[in-house]
Amino acid sequence: MVSDDLPQALAKAAAAALGLPESAMCVRVLACDPAAFAPPPDRGAGYVFVECWLYPGRPRPLKERLFDAVATVLADAGGRAEDIDLVFCEIPAENWILGGGGAPRAGAADAPPVTADPPASAPASASR
Repeated sequence: MVSDDLPQALAKAAAAALGLPESAMCVRVLACDPAAFAPPPDRGAGYVFVECWLYPGRPRPLKERLFDAVATVLADAGGRAEDIDLVFCEIPAENWILGGGGAPRAGAADAPPVTADPPASAPASASR
């Protein structure tokens, strides 16, 4: 399921879902050796565990929209929504140092709040 274009596709989908620029996204895909990873017994062979690190305060509907966007990208790669677990790690802006110590990227605590309403350019079903 992991292809060379998967990280970029996930970044694009996450940016659209969160209403943030793609430049605010950082995605890494780590494939685990099945012998070194024990997924939950009720999940399929294509189990995917997603961690999303973001600033605090995003409402539940926005997180659900992000899950839908991730699930769509992974479905295009052969995955199933039933095999995806998505956990949000909300880390306050003061605990991030990005780009060599410069200002936090878009979505920081001092930026305008992100709402559950999709941006006009984002699909309705579509970190930080």
